[in-house]
Amino acid sequence: MRLRRPALPQRRPVFFGCEGESEFGYGALIRRLLEQHRRDLHLDVILLRPGGGDPLALVELACQKITRNERSRNIRYSIRAVLLDSDKLGGNQQRDQTMFRLAQSQDLRLIWQ
Repeated sequence: MRLRRPALPQRRPVFFGCEGESEFGYGALIRRLLEQHRRDLHLDVILLRPGGGDPLALVELACQKITRNERSRNIRYSIRAVLLDSDKLGGNQQRDQTMFRLAQSQDLRLIWQ
C-alpha cells in the first residue's frame, strides 16, 4: 500500500506592483521572507513598466496586469498592492484624485515610500 503525501493547502496569491528595479529587489526580499515564515501566501512581485514614475500611470498599469494575470492564471489576488514614491504625489491634484478613485474601485492598496 502506498502512503499518500498530505495535500498542501493552496497559497493565497498577493499582487505586489513595483515601479523600478530597486523596489522589485525589495519585493523579492519580502517574498523570500514570506516563504520562510508564511506558507499560506505567495507574493507575486510584478515590475510595472513603463510607468515613468507617474502614480496614476502606475496604478492603471497595475490594474491591467492584475486583470490579465487573474484571467490567464485563473486566480484571484487576495491582496493587491503597489509601491509608489510619495514625492511624486501632489504634482497634479486631478490625476491624484483619479488615481485614488481607481485604486479604491479595484481594491488596490497604495504603499507610499
